[in-house]
Amino acid sequence: MIRKLTDRDLSDLVGAILHGYHVEDARIKQGSFSDSDHYGIILGRNANGNYVTWQFHFDDEELSVYWGHYLADKDAALHDFNTRDLGIDTDNTLPNISEQPIELSAVAGEELKSCE
Repeated sequence: MIRKLTDRDLSDLVGAILHGYHVEDARIKQGSFSDSDHYGIILGRNANGNYVTWQFHFDDEELSVYWGHYLADKDAALHDFNTRDLGIDTDNTLPNISEQPIELSAVAGEELKSCE
């Protein structure tokens, strides 16, 4: 069952390694739906300096990340992280978004298995 996100969830995610990306920031999704606080946005960076923003939630305490936006530019990634749930037309504001990883590389560290 998908549950409400907590500040502890966010702090546990920051610094973790997910799919080769170091999580630099995480926040709860903004929205008017009653379950908007059950979903979040993650900002990650890989060893090659490429960025990703993912949406995420916890389902039965398992982290699920999806709908990645992969970017090579830090400013574009920060903009996407801060606005992707606000209904802004990112096709016009962020022309370099890819829904496929730009370049995955191994990053030292373990992938996050669960947040306790």
